[in-house]
Amino acid sequence: MVNIAYGDLNQFSFQIAGEDGSFATVINYDSLSSSVPSISSDDSGLITATNIATGAADAQAVHSITFSTPHTTRSIKLLIPAKEVPDNTGFYYINEIETSALAISVPEPSSYALILGLTGVYLIYLRISKRKP
Repeated sequence: MVNIAYGDLNQFSFQIAGEDGSFATVINYDSLSSSVPSISSDDSGLITATNIATGAADAQAVHSITFSTPHTTRSIKLLIPAKEVPDNTGFYYINEIETSALAISVPEPSSYALILGLTGVYLIYLRISKRKP
């Protein structure tokens, strides 16, 4: 999830880099929401948001964008088209960038061998204990 705080940042996109370092544009977003009236993405992955109401001098636009990446992702770029001209300072203020990961654990073969070995020892124990009078 990315929270971008700046009233005039209306168009942007994301690129992700894999193991080989090459970047690819994110075109599928899981969810888009914003504090501005409208936010959407096109087929090229460009996200477009409406302006904050005129006259709101210190208002912030907060966008929440969720997308999935492969586990091999090494970095993420925020791209702003050249036509997006910031205010006189020449900077955009990004308040927060939050990431999360979901890991699925798969036991190693040695774990399966241990479970089978312990099951075998238990079955032998049961067989021996039944023989004793």
